[in-house]
Amino acid sequence: MLRSITIPGSVVSIGENAFFGCDSLTRVTIPNSVTSIGKDAFSLCTSLTDIVIPNSVTKIGAWAFKNCWSLKSITIPDSVKSIEYGTFYECKNLTSVTIHNGITSLAGFDRCQKLREITIPSSVTYIGSFEFCASLTRITIPNGVTSIVAGAFKSCYGLKKITIPNSVTSIGARAFESCNNLREITIPRSVTSIGEAAFKSCERLRKIHIPDSVISIGDEAFGNRWGHKVTVFCPKDSYAYYYCTKKVLKVKAV
Repeated sequence: MLRSITIPGSVVSIGENAFFGCDSLTRVTIPNSVTSIGKDAFSLCTSLTDIVIPNSVTKIGAWAFKNCWSLKSITIPDSVKSIEYGTFYECKNLTSVTIHNGITSLAGFDRCQKLREITIPSSVTYIGSFEFCASLTRITIPNGVTSIVAGAFKSCYGLKKITIPNSVTSIGARAFESCNNLREITIPRSVTSIGEAAFKSCERLRKIHIPDSVISIGDEAFGNRWGHKVTVFCPKDSYAYYYCTKKVLKVKAV
């Protein structure tokens, strides 16, 4: 029964599925010789609690730490430039993530149910999915990110505050769907489109500020059975005003 392993210094890459399903493994020591960690390398290592990613690593594959249920904290060194989709999928006890500046693409934290806060470095230009991070309470998107992708923060039930920078031009479909604790959103003037169901089922959402730069709003963007409680603040001659009038939503000209 494998509980602990020290990878020798001669190893430069941890391959795909290398330790897949080693459910008794609690500790892994990775040497500075390793430059990449492959897809599913530690997936379903459900007892893994202790792993340090060295500065030599530049690539971490998709699903690399999927379902590492005992992992509570992780530090991503500045040598890593991207975190791929599903990398830390359903690490349900992960509470602390430290990401150093240098990374440009950040995804892979879906269903990290105990993750409360994450500081996204200014170097990041792409943010993938934090879907079902139910304990996440606030997030600041750095300048440089141009799009909030579809489903990015869907069902982040605890999310109370989101800061969207002027670099963002589009908000994808279902990006904030079912973010039940969001109360107010300000859309910056850089945004031109809001996707389908982007704020659907945000049951405590009361105020949305939308500029006249927005020229496209998808179906049911704010539509839900709590929709009548939302007031949209926008210029009277804007597309948003027309949209809200057509959908019989509360709207206030500013």
